[in-house]
Amino acid sequence: MVRTQPQLSFETEYRRALSHRNDPQTSYRAADKAVNTGIVNSSVQAVQDYINRFCNVFQRPDFTPKEVAWFISEEDKVDYFKVYIAIQKRKSILKDKDFIVETDRERDGCKVWEKKAK
Repeated sequence: MVRTQPQLSFETEYRRALSHRNDPQTSYRAADKAVNTGIVNSSVQAVQDYINRFCNVFQRPDFTPKEVAWFISEEDKVDYFKVYIAIQKRKSILKDKDFIVETDRERDGCKVWEKKAK
């Protein structure tokens, strides 16, 4: 008998990305709350918008999280580190949604990502 992995919804994947196996139960409840209230979806959408804006302005699909964070912080006059952390936190979700791919290249000490063409 061959066992297969069950297909998980993006909602389940979001909860996994927000909590870890050894986390206390309160971490799982917080992850559920973030998903159920739409906070996760809105933050993922914001990061996708950041990446789209960067790629459109610079006319290239490759970028580093640092480059996008710098661009957004300069354009929107927001804190660089908050933008950078938001981008990094959503990496696994963006990969799962097939929005980005992480390459083997590095630029300025940071992995280069590529936005997938739609």
